[in-house]
Amino acid sequence: MLPGKMSCRRLAAIVLSTSLASASLLAQSLSPTDWGAPHVSVSHADGHWTIAGKTNVVTLNDSNLAMDIKNGTINWSMVPSGTNDMLVETGGKKFYLRLADAKRISIVPYRTGFKTGVKISLNEWPSDSAHSTVNLPVYLTVCLEGPDEDLVCDVAADERHGTVLRQLDWPTALDARAVDYTVLSNGRGNLLPRDWPKEYFPIRRIKDGKIDPTDHSVLQSHVIEDWSMSWWGFQKGKSAMMVICETPDDAAYQFSHPAGGPTVIGPRWLAALGKFGYPRSCRFCFFERGNYVTLAKRYRQYGELGNFVEGQTGTK
Repeated sequence: MLPGKMSCRRLAAIVLSTSLASASLLAQSLSPTDWGAPHVSVSHADGHWTIAGKTNVVTLNDSNLAMDIKNGTINWSMVPSGTNDMLVETGGKKFYLRLADAKRISIVPYRTGFKTGVKISLNEWPSDSAHSTVNLPVYLTVCLEGPDEDLVCDVAADERHGTVLRQLDWPTALDARAVDYTVLSNGRGNLLPRDWPKEYFPIRRIKDGKIDPTDHSVLQSHVIEDWSMSWWGFQKGKSAMMVICETPDDAAYQFSHPAGGPTVIGPRWLAALGKFGYPRSCRFCFFERGNYVTLAKRYRQYGELGNFVEGQTGTK
């Protein structure tokens, strides 16, 4: 029996090695698009990373983390990193930090098999103490995903070093100076002109053209799930873009529309039970020709892919 058993083992090893070799050759012959990944290249030159798909091209600035997206012939830009990017807590103190002020910044190509872009690792921010730094590793990914080359941005933080992340405004707000309308899904929906002559806020009461100073519903006005759906968008000429918050729990938005505009809005991630706790994600969709109807249909399509759960906001 022993020689027979050895033959079976040897035969099994031969079959396994042949299968692995065949799989390796097959993988080498397949292009990323064959398994569903977008055809995207990643390059670096002159202080900028470029993530280039067939339709969308994303440019990331090394020094200030500003992003520019070219969708066909249309350009969209996100403002650079700012002084209030993130609110941290360490040693019983809370204070704001600028992402781009990290002393350790690493940006490398990032591929998962279904999306392609860059991974940004940041740590060691200057603190108010002359002899210490803030030890809070933060990881950001910027990738193009799917046949439409959606821009997907993910965030995670390592809070095991004594510092917790209480709030993060990233990706930064869209530079809306050239935007015609901001599309808001709060209530029954609003189409807010860039130069609307009165102050506006999506949830808080407006009185005599200004935010009612007696309305202190800050929490209610900042939680996305108090909106009808967890997205907002923009129209510029005949083009449009939208932001879908894929992790709407503990998600919010940075918002400002002073009298005469422009409107400033971008994702804001809030702590859960006192810390960041889990990864957050948002998706940017671009349309060379589109309007608010296009955006609403895209959000419905997003839900039909199984991204809504029963009872979640936006399922109606």
